[in-house]
Amino acid sequence: MRRALKIAGLVALVLVLVAVVLGAQGSRRTYDGSRADAPAWALPCFTRPPRHDRPLVHRCARVRGRVLHVGRSYTGELHLGLVAHWQVLVVKLPSHAHRPSVGSTITVVGPLVRVRYGFNEVEAFRIE
Repeated sequence: MRRALKIAGLVALVLVLVAVVLGAQGSRRTYDGSRADAPAWALPCFTRPPRHDRPLVHRCARVRGRVLHVGRSYTGELHLGLVAHWQVLVVKLPSHAHRPSVGSTITVVGPLVRVRYGFNEVEAFRIE
């Protein structure tokens, strides 16, 4: 019984350490200013308007993170679950985009909007 508890404790510790390492990785930058003053990375956000059916959080975001989930929505759109700098985000990829694998690192640029259940979504206008 003691041995089983030690093994369970060790497994729990490893899982916590993996979660900490994955959660701490990545980065998130945002920009809400004008196009004239925008940094080079934010220029794709001005090529078309952001989604009008969701509340806009930031006009432009550049997010680099680890892919946790890849799937299609009920409408056929390709979505990712991404963890970046202690935050879980949804990323909506263009229909022609390459499907990344779970565990890979990806950087996307686009508007950051609020979606259901309190998650934020980046509509990927550019994939780096």
